[in-house]
Amino acid sequence: MNIATDIEFKENIDHYLKVIENGGEIVVTKNGKNIGKFIPETIYDENIEVTPEKPRKNFEEIMQALTGVLKSKEDYKTLKDRYLMEKYELAD
Repeated sequence: MNIATDIEFKENIDHYLKVIENGGEIVVTKNGKNIGKFIPETIYDENIEVTPEKPRKNFEEIMQALTGVLKSKEDYKTLKDRYLMEKYELAD
């Protein structure tokens, strides 16, 4: 995990975004306190072994795999949007 001050993060955002894209995590600090954590958008179980042949699945891949299995007739994008709205308690 990488730690960057808010100024370092802002000045080197391209570098830190590449770190995140490659599976890294960034903790951003301001005045010595953690203010945020950036992680790749993936859903995973830390107990599952991840290898180049068996990468972690992201939300879209999981929902596409469940299409037809889910009882709901909603497509995975609608389900993802609802999940994120509920997770972050956003109003419709």
